[in-house]
Amino acid sequence: NQRVDFGSNYEDMPKYLHHVCWLESELSYDSKLCESNNKYPNHILLFGDSFAGSLAIGLYKESVGKFDFSSYQRSGCLPLGKNVNDLCGDSNEFVISRVKSKKPQVVLILAKWSQYWNSNGASLENFKDELLKLNKYSNVVVVGSPPIWSSNLPDLVFNQPTLGYGFHSGDVVSDSIKMDLLMQSYLAKVGIPYFSIIQRQCRNNVCWPFVNSENRKLISF
Repeated sequence: NQRVDFGSNYEDMPKYLHHVCWLESELSYDSKLCESNNKYPNHILLFGDSFAGSLAIGLYKESVGKFDFSSYQRSGCLPLGKNVNDLCGDSNEFVISRVKSKKPQVVLILAKWSQYWNSNGASLENFKDELLKLNKYSNVVVVGSPPIWSSNLPDLVFNQPTLGYGFHSGDVVSDSIKMDLLMQSYLAKVGIPYFSIIQRQCRNNVCWPFVNSENRKLISF
């Protein structure tokens, strides 16, 4: 395991995988590992659910020697907006307080968006209002969910007759594509930047399990 300098000498990958940087009630959040130590002029803060937790592993690796990185995730919780339980709300309030105090240059917000709008009645209008409030302290960028594959991605790859080809867009759950388009259109109207992972991976009815360009580090799951 690579040893890195993040406030102290920690081994980053096992810590992230074991949820040390996740705001779970039964686990302690390690601020020395998971929050920036103001070593660099630029600071990126990641906030979201378990999807953000997956992105955190890659972002932290990219941050070493380049920029400060803070990471906050809680499984099954909509970041900002309306939540159905107090634990999610308490976690969101904690992260918002950290944004206000640390004032990072960029706040990235990522979640499995289609899950929350369908399951708990949270509205994009309410979410937008919370985004605009947070945007007063940092530059907020909403990151779209990666493609949600209709079956396990390893199975799709295994059954692919020729390696190196993408999959038909029908292999991606339609709800994730519809939500991606909806959020991109809605947030553009209110001036909140939106980064679509799906549009990077899906083109001309073909979806790739990786970004087929000069940077092949973005992997779908």
